Amino acid sequence: MGSGQPPLSVLSLPQSRSSPECIDNTAATRHRCSFLINLHEREFERTGGDTKWLRGLKYVDEPKILYLDDINRVLAHQPWLCDGEYITGLVQGDVRIHWSLHDLALAVIILSHTHALCSFVHGVGGVYPSQMLDFQKEFGYVDFAARKDRAKTFKIHEFTWDHGFSLLNDLVPESAQNLDEKFELTQRLTYSFMGGYENVDTTVYRNAVWNYIHALFGIRHDDYDYAKVNTLLSRDMKTFVKTAACFPHRITEDMRESVMKDFKMSEKVRCGLLTTRCMVWSILMYKYNLPGTHTHVPYVSAAAFVY
Repeated sequence: MGSGQPPLSVLSLPQSRSSPECIDNTAATRHRCSFLINLHEREFERTGGDTKWLRGLKYVDEPKILYLDDINRVLAHQPWLCDGEYITGLVQGDVRIHWSLHDLALAVIILSHTHALCSFVHGVGGVYPSQMLDFQKEFGYVDFAARKDRAKTFKIHEFTWDHGFSLLNDLVPESAQNLDEKFELTQRLTYSFMGGYENVDTTVYRNAVWNYIHALFGIRHDDYDYAKVNTLLSRDMKTFVKTAACFPHRITEDMRESVMKDFKMSEKVRCGLLTTRCMVWSILMYKYNLPGTHTHVPYVSAAAFVY
């Protein structure tokens, strides 16, 4: 990971010191991650936040935070729905809810990291979703191929991370550079062993996980042979990865024990980090590819992979 601090630690919003913690809290609630919710509640109180805000969004008297919740909902579950209308509504109109592009970029980085960290926390285990966190059950992840909206397949060769990085770098250069370093590191993070095997090139395995998660969110790599996913990832592993990325609160101890049985704990953590970074990458790419200029192409659905 580079020598700099993680992106979340360098973010600040002008509303107050506690606003980022409130945004973190609403993001963690989307995936019912009680560990992160409790963590950010404590930080919110420590930084002087109004404790009544912790009782629910209807008690939050900051219109900007309230208005951000809709994009929080979309980015958490169906990021392909994030289009120009969402952004225009946040940066234009009523001054009470107006976000500058700079502050919105920071807020989206906070949201994307917390959504992804929920997957990591649930995937590693040891904490369980609160039975109380069940609001808005009607909105969640749907298989991209079965979607009812008109979102088109995201063809990665038409809008790459280089494009996204350039846009983000214009708004928040410190965070953009930090993210770029972490994406690069995560994609090459390996000890060159898998289970009991040493001197193993794990690149193809890591690429299979990375591209499978992209497929779950409607992102297509035209130069990738998706048959490799079924070859390299077992049925249980694909189920685990999909659940971690799309429904992290549904992960059970039995699911954790059914995958990567021969892997060391450090290898399982690295797989969790890979999933986390891939989710952040996917969310940010949808957020910054606002023109939506893709031509419509047949989608390689995750449903095509054998479960």
